[in-house]
Amino acid sequence: MPTATAFSKLSPQHKKFVKAYLRHFSALRAYKEAGYSAASAYAHAYRLVEHGGVSAAITEALERAGITEGAVKCDIAEIAFGSDIADVTHFLDGTKTMKQLRATGVDTRLVKSASHTSSAQGESQRVEMYDRLAALDKLMRIMGMVTEKSEVTQVGPVHVMFDDGTPAERAAAATKASAEHRKASEGK
Repeated sequence: MPTATAFSKLSPQHKKFVKAYLRHFSALRAYKEAGYSAASAYAHAYRLVEHGGVSAAITEALERAGITEGAVKCDIAEIAFGSDIADVTHFLDGTKTMKQLRATGVDTRLVKSASHTSSAQGESQRVEMYDRLAALDKLMRIMGMVTEKSEVTQVGPVHVMFDDGTPAERAAAATKASAEHRKASEGK
């Protein structure tokens, strides 16, 4: 007996939401298209994406389409490390079209836009590659290599936890931090 998919277990309205979400990748738009109240869309649309069954159905559909976390990481890494304007120099010098470059094996997926214009002054070609730094930034964030800056405001004592050094070194550092905090508080 075949196992039921996550999608088949959803309510009809949740199924509509998943189908709309996979078309637009907009929780807000999918929420409204599925027939939910537009008045509550801002409050509930994004929570619905996180709903266990809905989330599983979306993940299943993406995986069937080959859109997995690994595939996304690979594509971003390809932009970050593989995009090279030298790959499209034949287009830039006017000897080949983008279609001809693709036919010869050049990966033009890394090209954001390309244009060829003719005017009285002559012809010109323009190529824009995807932004390597932006791709690196996205890849680093996905892989957890970037920590967002957080600011914590607290009234009262601050407890500091150390995860390096010996217990005696940690105790000494904690005592020093406490003394500095007390001194700073008295100076106010």
